[in-house]
Amino acid sequence: MKIRHVRDYAEARREDYPDIGDQLDAIWAVLKTQNLPKETRDLLNRIEATKGKYPKPFDSAHDKPGKT
Repeated sequence: MKIRHVRDYAEARREDYPDIGDQLDAIWAVLKTQNLPKETRDLLNRIEATKGKYPKPFDSAHDKPGKT
């Protein structure tokens, strides 16, 4: 009898999804264009302020800033 391992779908998805930070950046980019409730706008402003305070360094391989 041969034992065969079937990979769990959740594990496969985890490995295939983009990084959570990249996912959140994409969501926030869309939300910036929306009319948001005050609490959500405040959170977005805080995130933007933190990104501005601690920007990603330049990507020397491509001579441009990293993603924010």
